[in-house]
Amino acid sequence: MIHKREKTMRAGEAPTSDLLGLLMESNFKEIKEGGNSKVGITIDEVIEECKLFYFAGQETTATLLAWTMVALSMHQDWQQKAREEVIQVFRRNKPEYDGLNKLKVVTMILNEVLRLYPPAYIRMRETYKKVKLGGVILPPGVQLTLAMLLIHHNRELWGEDAEEFNP
Repeated sequence: MIHKREKTMRAGEAPTSDLLGLLMESNFKEIKEGGNSKVGITIDEVIEECKLFYFAGQETTATLLAWTMVALSMHQDWQQKAREEVIQVFRRNKPEYDGLNKLKVVTMILNEVLRLYPPAYIRMRETYKKVKLGGVILPPGVQLTLAMLLIHHNRELWGEDAEEFNP
């Protein structure tokens, strides 16, 4: 599939609007600007990046959907509001892409589930150059950890009901 896409890209015919196309287009530009094929990533690395995006996206989406089902089973009033909104927007027809933006209650529910049960509850980064963070200057090589779960449950930021499901 990648070799076929590579051929069509060289001919200027392949779409670059999907993940594979974006990766390959970026790689081609890197190789072209660098002047040699050792600058870009290999086909095996392109495959590994695609796998990473697929599995990371699948796992986080599955986690979101599982926690949403749990939250809605515990809060049936919100389940009913979501059901009514879906019926109102799609009128018992097959859901369409354009209608998804009209689902305000469903969006509120999903955002609240992401706040209470974030699939990626810790973010880790490392400074690669000298960075000023607030009033602190960090040298290169400092590892920073941001605990999303603690931030999302912080009463100072979210109020006294920070632990409660309240879209």
